[in-house]
Amino acid sequence: MPHFALLAILGCGAPEERTTFHDEGGDPAGTDEPTAEEEWEATKEFLCEGGVSVFEVCPCDVTVDWSHLTEDMFGEPVEPDSFRTLALAGFTHGSVDDVLDDACDEDSLTQASTAGYVEVRIEGETSADLADMGFLGTPGGTLELGRPYFLSWSDEVQPGVGTRMVALLFVVEDGDDVIEVVWP
Repeated sequence: MPHFALLAILGCGAPEERTTFHDEGGDPAGTDEPTAEEEWEATKEFLCEGGVSVFEVCPCDVTVDWSHLTEDMFGEPVEPDSFRTLALAGFTHGSVDDVLDDACDEDSLTQASTAGYVEVRIEGETSADLADMGFLGTPGGTLELGRPYFLSWSDEVQPGVGTRMVALLFVVEDGDDVIEVVWP
């Protein structure tokens, strides 16, 4: 199943106490953690059913504000300053529509669909500049014109674990340099 490879980038994990993904029979392993399949299906539903925000941003430093975020993509309440990591992954696709088509219609979005990953620690913060992102001490650089990106907030520091909210960015010449993520 190709979507499991993308879970490392999307980080679709939910906190242990969250049990909303399980059927009435519960988790056969006896834990409250959702399976990888349940995590992917919940994230795919958010992406494909119109929940994900899509922003047109400039090829410049972009400030992201999530101070008014009250729920995560799973419908759980969230304190905006409780996230620990903001991550950004570039896609090899030509547009956001191509990304969504692969994720929603073809179920063929994989880790190979991404090119580049950067992050920044945001614990206690409610906004961040994308220019502050990096990976293993290497700065991320500027956003590339005409390229889609996947932005994710997680409550863990390990890449790919604990994602609670996502957004898609598309870089256009006259895009915004400040975006505000609000959900619901």
